[in-house]
Amino acid sequence: MEKITNIKALDYVLEHCELPQDYADKLSVMRENFQKRATYKRVTPTQKENEVLKAQICDAMVVGTQYSASDIAKMMNLESNQKASALLRQLVAAESVVRVEEKGHAKFMLKED
Repeated sequence: MEKITNIKALDYVLEHCELPQDYADKLSVMRENFQKRATYKRVTPTQKENEVLKAQICDAMVVGTQYSASDIAKMMNLESNQKASALLRQLVAAESVVRVEEKGHAKFMLKED
């Protein structure tokens, strides 16, 4: 089943219901406001900092060398292995880094261009 958003619900009401003009105008304004909020994505300071850290991690990694999350945490002086793991997971999703399972442990390698 498809998720019904506020925008879809307002579209449906505006299309299928006969409303007095002032109500229709108010619902149209509400729809526009929901549309604006849906397109506005605010980047937090932490997200900006993480983007810089991810670029630094890629710069520090050597192609062909496998690293664990704790190796990256030590190399980058991160406060925890969990932070390194989260950043590496984002890099894997962005296809900048490849995850390799070795004896039940996750290792990460810089993706060759």
